[in-house]
Amino acid sequence: MRTLIIPFILCSLTSCTIAPTAAQLAQVDTLHPAQFDTSDWQRPGVTSYSARLQEEVLRPCISIRQPYSKVSLLVSRLLLENLVSRGRTGPNGKQGTIYNDHIAKHASGLLLSESDVKDPYGCKQTKDKIPYDADSLLASLLRSGQVVAMNIETNKVINNVTVQYDNSNFEGDVKYKIEGEVIFRFKTWIR
Repeated sequence: MRTLIIPFILCSLTSCTIAPTAAQLAQVDTLHPAQFDTSDWQRPGVTSYSARLQEEVLRPCISIRQPYSKVSLLVSRLLLENLVSRGRTGPNGKQGTIYNDHIAKHASGLLLSESDVKDPYGCKQTKDKIPYDADSLLASLLRSGQVVAMNIETNKVINNVTVQYDNSNFEGDVKYKIEGEVIFRFKTWIR
């Protein structure tokens, strides 16, 4: 007996693509933990960590770009939909936790900020402003590496993000940098 393997192909009115692999689906199943241990982030001074970003985004996707930024962040729409779904049901179909509800709210905000305009990478752009509190979800996605970052000037994939904690004064500061550009900045109270 011979086994014939036929890839499953998805077609729309305009194009056909091969169905996502198991590895791609695992990448968008849930929010993954940070790629680095931040247990020492509260020590005085500046501490930096690095996370490796994805090189390819599972489509359909959403493109997020801060005004005047040369970096566009691409996030799988399926990941955001899964995060919204988990917030309602939680793992194993049980009621979601407060944390899952929080993440779901931010994911829903990003989905609602999607426009009909596509960027050069085939992802739908967000409207002028994304919800302010969605930045914390984007920060989590960056720490876990579940984002593709594109340099819009060179059209090249950016491989990593640097997360810098600065606790040298009373109010701490967290910066998310890609190619030296600060993408997000948060204040933290550490003392």
